[in-house]
Amino acid sequence: MLTAIGTGILNVVSMGKVFRLEEAELKLTKNSTLTTDEEIKRYHNANKEFKVLSAQMIEEIKKKSGEHEASIIEGHILLAEDIEIVNTVEEALKNSSISAEWAVAEVFDNFANMFSSMDDELMSQRASDLKDIKTRLIYILQGKKMESIKDLKEQCIVVSRDLTPSQTSGINKDIILGIATEVGGKTSHTAILSQAMEIPAILGVSNLMSSVKNGDFIIMDGKTGEIIINPSDDIIEKYKKISEEQKDAKRLLEIYKDKETITKDGVKLHLFGNIGTPNHVPSLLKNGAEGVGLFRTEFLYMDRPNFPTEEEQFQVYKEVAEALEGKPVIIRTLDIGGDKDLPYFDFPDEDNPFLGYRAIRICLDKTEIFKVQLRALLRASAYGNIRIMLPMIVSLIEIRKSKELIEEVKKELSKENIAFNKDIEVGIMVETPAAAVSTDILGKECDFFSLGTNDLIQYTTAVDRGNDKISHLYTEYNPGVMRLIANTVNNAKKNNIFVGMCGEVAQNKYMIPFLIGLGLDEFSVSPTAILPTRKLISELSYKELKEKVQEILNLETSDEVFNYLKNLISE
Repeated sequence: MLTAIGTGILNVVSMGKVFRLEEAELKLTKNSTLTTDEEIKRYHNANKEFKVLSAQMIEEIKKKSGEHEASIIEGHILLAEDIEIVNTVEEALKNSSISAEWAVAEVFDNFANMFSSMDDELMSQRASDLKDIKTRLIYILQGKKMESIKDLKEQCIVVSRDLTPSQTSGINKDIILGIATEVGGKTSHTAILSQAMEIPAILGVSNLMSSVKNGDFIIMDGKTGEIIINPSDDIIEKYKKISEEQKDAKRLLEIYKDKETITKDGVKLHLFGNIGTPNHVPSLLKNGAEGVGLFRTEFLYMDRPNFPTEEEQFQVYKEVAEALEGKPVIIRTLDIGGDKDLPYFDFPDEDNPFLGYRAIRICLDKTEIFKVQLRALLRASAYGNIRIMLPMIVSLIEIRKSKELIEEVKKELSKENIAFNKDIEVGIMVETPAAAVSTDILGKECDFFSLGTNDLIQYTTAVDRGNDKISHLYTEYNPGVMRLIANTVNNAKKNNIFVGMCGEVAQNKYMIPFLIGLGLDEFSVSPTAILPTRKLISELSYKELKEKVQEILNLETSDEVFNYLKNLISE
C-alpha cells in the first residue's frame, strides 16, 4: 500500500480503479516536401478546424458546467488566433523548409517555456493551455484523433500528469469517479472544471504516474489531499464508512436549506455565499444562501488576452443579480496584483507585490479601467440588489476618491438615460490593519463593512502563509487579529452600518461563536459550508456568547484563544 499527497478540491472521499490517461506522443517530421505556401495553408486550415472543434467543446462544457468554464476553451481559440503566435509560426515556415507540425511545436513550446519560467500559477496555467493547443493542432495536421476519456464505459478514477481543458470537456460524471494529476492547484483549469461538475479531484501529486498502473484501486480523500494506492481491505472498509457518513451528514443538513439563519435565542443573522462566476450561483441557491457576500470579479479578467468590455461585465453582473431575485449581491471591484497577475497588463517589478501596486491602488491610478467596471456595475444594479465593495482600503481618501468616480459615472449614465440604482450601497473590505484600526473613521463614509480575514491575518501577523517555516504564525486566533475583528464590528455598530465577513474565518466552526457574540451581522462562506454553518448557528445563543467576548479578548496567546473557543461548541 502506497500513499501520495496533493491538493484536494472537494472535501469528499472517492474510490475506484485507475485509468491512466497517457500524454500524447507526438512523432514529428522536421523537413517538408511541400512548398512554404502549401505548409502555411495547411497551418491555417488546421487553425480553422481547431476553431470548429473548440466550438463543439464549448457547447459540451456549457451543458455540463456552465458559461464561465466554457470560457476556458474560448480562451484557447483566442490564443490559437493570437496575431503574435500566428505571425511567428508563419515566419518559421518562411525561413526554412520545415513542416507545419514542426513549426507549431517549436513556436508553441517557446511561448509555453516563456510562461512556465515565470513564478506565477496563472502563467504556468497559460503554458499548459499553449501545450494543449499545440497538441490538438498537430493531431489535426496529422489527421489523427486524440485519446479521449469521453469513450470510457466503466467507472474509474482518471490519473494523468495533467488534464487539459479539452480533455476535461469529455468527462461523464456517471463514469468518472474522480481525477488525480501530477500538476495543478486550486486555481488551475482542472480545479475550476472539477468543482463546477462536482467531481472529486486531487491535484499536484508528485510522481503519481510512476506510482500507479491501469486497474490499481485507489482511495482519494479530498479533505486531506491523500491518495491511497491498493489499500488493504480494512482501509477500504474504513473509507467506505467515512464516505457513507459524509453522505448521511449531507442528507441531514438538507432540513436547514429553506430555514432562516437564527440563533438558539432567536437572533436573526444573514448567511451569504462567496462566488467567482455566475455558474457558482446555482450551488449557492441549492444550499439556501440568502445572498452573495463576495463576488470576486478578478476572475472575469483572468484567462483571456485583454480586459473585459463594459458590456461583457454588465451581462455577468446582471445575470447574477437577476438569479438572486432581489437578495443582496456584494460585488468586489477589481482586485488584481499580489498573486493575481494579468498577462496583458504591465505590472511593475516589485520586491513585495502583496504590499505594492494592487487592487484599489491600480483602480484609482488607472481610472479608465475602473470606470468601465463601475459603469457595468451601476447598469446591472437596475436588475437586482447590487452593492459595491472596495478592496485593499487603507485610508479615507481612497474611499472618497472611489465615491467621486462612482458619482461621475452616475452622471454619465443619467445623461445617457441609462437606468441604475441611484442609492446603490458602497462599502469596503476590511483586510488591512490600517482599515481595521480606523473603522470608526471609515464607517462615516461607508454603507457596510466586510471583513476579508485571509489578508487581514497575513498583514497583521506579517506572515507569508506560503512560507512553511512560519506558517504556524498565520492564525486567526492571534489576539491581535481577534482585537482587530472586534474593533471593526464594534465600530460598525457605532456607525449604524451592516458588518459581515467573507474570509475563510467566517466558516471556521471555532470562530463562529466568537463572531456571533460580537454581533456580526452576516457570514459569507463557500457554497458547501452554508448548511453546516446554519446548523451550528441554530445551536448557539447570542446572549450567552455576548457575555464571553471580553473574556476571549483578554486571553494572551493563540493557544489560549483556540482552547477557549473549542470548548464553546459540542463536537
